Amino acid sequence: MDSKLGIIGGMGPMTTAVFIRMIVSMTDVERDQDHIPMVIEHCPGVPDRTSYILDKKSPNPSEAIIEAGKSLAAAGATEIAIPCFTAHYFHDILEEHIPIPVINGIEVVADQLRKDGVNTAGVMATDGTVAADIFKTALEKKGIRCIYPDEADQRGVMSLIFDYVKANRIAPRELFFEICDHLRSAGADTVILGCTEFSVIAESLEYREDITDAMRLLAARCIADFDKRIKTDDK
Repeated sequence: MDSKLGIIGGMGPMTTAVFIRMIVSMTDVERDQDHIPMVIEHCPGVPDRTSYILDKKSPNPSEAIIEAGKSLAAAGATEIAIPCFTAHYFHDILEEHIPIPVINGIEVVADQLRKDGVNTAGVMATDGTVAADIFKTALEKKGIRCIYPDEADQRGVMSLIFDYVKANRIAPRELFFEICDHLRSAGADTVILGCTEFSVIAESLEYREDITDAMRLLAARCIADFDKRIKTDDK
């Protein structure tokens, strides 16, 4: 049986579509048959990850994510990617209960930034990801300092995610870049788009070298894991 990439999606739905498009567009191919076979569990009904991290009385999303992972394994997936970084809070329990490897996208980002010689990284992510220090823990293990937006900018981060991308509305680019620039002014060598919803926003904006699209790095990891080449002319 051919190897297949499993994707646990729907967190959020547009993010999943962009992630699949990233993998397809970034892969160096000459024909349809050269692409990575994928199976997708599109699960928009998974309880909100941030709500659970901030209040353990909220519904626990891990059960639904585990079930999706088991379904992917049964469908022939040999490795799983989750285009939702807040969901990586549950990575250890997912690895424990899902019978195939689950890529740790947070560690993928930390490894790449260490290779790039980054000393300080700003992180734009959900309140849940920030509260759990998911990125901070991984970055500090690599000797990278992590900084977050201030309180006002963090409200802007959450607005961009929930009021715009998740609501299928066009996000104000001015707010997006304002938060990025504030983190850069605070000392960040690069700004990590640490919520995959920001990849949806970034897709329609001009490329900036001081921004690290975490979901793009996850897509690159998937391509490498399936022994495919990344297009050298792809930004």
